[in-house]
Amino acid sequence: MTFSVKTSTNIPEFWDENLSKNKSSTGYQISSWGMIYQESYNSTPLFLEVTKNNDLAAQLLVLLHANYSWRDANPLATKLGEKLNMKNSLDWIYGPIIHDSSSYTEIIEAILSELDSRSE
Repeated sequence: MTFSVKTSTNIPEFWDENLSKNKSSTGYQISSWGMIYQESYNSTPLFLEVTKNNDLAAQLLVLLHANYSWRDANPLATKLGEKLNMKNSLDWIYGPIIHDSSSYTEIIEAILSELDSRSE
């Protein structure tokens, strides 16, 4: 099976509506959660949609932080983090939300592959 992963910093059409159709969804995946981090911490929300034959198989809200983990660090650690280019981090609180449970492993592999390519 071939899965495609679309990643966007804009909220995809029907994002929240698709979440509401899945019993495993939580507030940590709704679009406004990403916007809270964007406005509060200058983080970048990444909306990942995994599709198979144009059907939604999974979705995941990931947050890319530039300084979030370093906001309370001492000045020496902050300077060292800048020099070693260690200040960026990527995380998510819950998920992914799987809509096609028969392909769980392949979906996870597609998501991790996409995130790995973005971390380089």
